[in-house]
Amino acid sequence: MSADGPSRRAPEGVPPEAALYLDAAAERLGRLAEDLGLELKTYDQYDPKHAFWQHALYGTMRDRQYCIQVVASAETAPASIADLRAHIRLYPSDGRNAWLFFRQSRVQGMTRLVAVTAHLARAVRFACAWRMPHPTDPEPKA
Repeated sequence: MSADGPSRRAPEGVPPEAALYLDAAAERLGRLAEDLGLELKTYDQYDPKHAFWQHALYGTMRDRQYCIQVVASAETAPASIADLRAHIRLYPSDGRNAWLFFRQSRVQGMTRLVAVTAHLARAVRFACAWRMPHPTDPEPKA
């Protein structure tokens, strides 16, 4: 972090206002990822043709993968607003490995972003442990 704020991580083409918010978010989410044992991928899905960017935090619980996406656009980032989306990877018997949408929240402000991200990570872990069938459990008998 420099005296002017976080160092720029944003790819070329990200407007300065959005980059400032997203880079600050990456800095704070990096610390949260360390605390929770998650892998942070900054600018995980970036397409220069579209005006939105995403950081993703990946984790595992009971051999099931999950992802928390932090999505901001050219319109929302300057207002310190992001959409948080939680997904759990499913392993159906047909061999696919689809992502199940779990929950979404819209947050404003960096403190709220980190708090809600931590809350979603806990909620997804609970869902993986308590509610979702374990991917290696045998199929129930019909």
